[in-house]
Amino acid sequence: MAGNKNRLASKTGASFFKFWGCLLSQQNLFLLLILSLSIQVSAQFEKDYTPLKYSYSGSKQTEKNFQKKLSVKYLTNDKGIIHDYNRFLYSLHLMYASQSKEKAFIIEPFVKRYLQSIIDTVAARNKLNQKFEVVCTRFLEVNAYNMGDNKLYVNIGLLRRLENESQLAFLLCHELAHQLLSHVQENFIQLRTKAKDKTIKKELKDINKAKYNKLDRTVQIAKRENYSFGKYSRVKERSADSLAAILLTETEYDAREGISLMRILEKSDTDLTRINYPELFKGDSVSILPEWMAPRKELLDFGRKSIIEFDKDSMRTHPDIPNRIRMIEEQLKSMKSVLNGKQLFVQDKQLFDSIRTMAMLEEVEVFVKFKRYGAMVYYGLAALQKLPDNVYLHKNVAIALNHLQKAVKTHTSQDFVPLESEDLPEAYNQFLRIMDRTTYTDFRKLVYQYLQNNKNRIIQIPEVKTIYENFYK
Repeated sequence: MAGNKNRLASKTGASFFKFWGCLLSQQNLFLLLILSLSIQVSAQFEKDYTPLKYSYSGSKQTEKNFQKKLSVKYLTNDKGIIHDYNRFLYSLHLMYASQSKEKAFIIEPFVKRYLQSIIDTVAARNKLNQKFEVVCTRFLEVNAYNMGDNKLYVNIGLLRRLENESQLAFLLCHELAHQLLSHVQENFIQLRTKAKDKTIKKELKDINKAKYNKLDRTVQIAKRENYSFGKYSRVKERSADSLAAILLTETEYDAREGISLMRILEKSDTDLTRINYPELFKGDSVSILPEWMAPRKELLDFGRKSIIEFDKDSMRTHPDIPNRIRMIEEQLKSMKSVLNGKQLFVQDKQLFDSIRTMAMLEEVEVFVKFKRYGAMVYYGLAALQKLPDNVYLHKNVAIALNHLQKAVKTHTSQDFVPLESEDLPEAYNQFLRIMDRTTYTDFRKLVYQYLQNNKNRIIQIPEVKTIYENFYK
């Protein structure tokens, strides 16, 4: 991707800047260049994709030098807690440097500049003097977070599910609100204070001396403290939603999209992807039978209650989505006059579409990197429904299927695919069942039929051509 970006950039020659320089400000020139790149990159995604490759190591400082540069408004006068909090911030610095070295963060300029431009606009419009950095991670969880280090992290697993730029802006503003309201520091102080609480120490000491019911009494303390912390954290989430809406009203972004963002988050645990495996693997030699994909019938249930079980609602640190939606709706009613004329996209829509497609393809690349061949097939086939001519996807699905048929033969498939689980998407489980319920001969035939059905698309890919020819022989 980085190499493609350089080639694309070379096409915007000096004459381009000379002609437009007198008409556009420097900032607009910059955004126009990003738009030009994104349009060409987006077109590339239709046919192929070069995974983001780079070597990057986050800078490390000594703890002494790091703390000299710290500029923190402390919420306590307790010197011990301040000392520990500074060390906590330094540990975040070291973690960021370590994960950077492991390529956990996407620093492709096209991606980073786009995300950064959104938060820079919010900061400027709200006259915030601090500098905030947006970090795009390669993590697959549908999540975004702030750790109190002036960085706003957003995972590719969430990016690919968003529908418009205003949703992304609300998401970033929510994490920015956590930073501005010092929520991480508040949590740190609360936990540090609890650790020194004499009452809790005495309770634990009494339990340690007791002869009976030690586990039950310990669980009761854990429940009480976790419920208390969960309630405290839910209040913070509500305040972050509220401040996010206020921050957005100073921009052209539509704060009402915070509601549609909540609905996306509400459905994030439910993957409704449908994959027509019988059609994709259709052939004369063998066909996928309905019973191969059917869920297992649970014959026995010995009661799956955990020894230590908490009430899920009370344990949540985030308010239920319907409650968050109602709170945002109520707040926006009072802001009705400032919501007129707001936009879903402030920058060109193709910028957003390119970022979202990049996230989808990078998600596949994560599985390629770790040789999770079952996931490569499932996520690759799901992505091909949106990008049917993408060479990168066809190549990796074919390579994964080839590895899996070899693994089935050698009885090592467990090294490359997970067990069927209710935590996995149903379409993914269907593929796992097909693998589990077919003989090696039948599974190999299915792989060959898939290659045959897609011959016109894959035969020009060198790696896949070799695989196809080996099957043909």
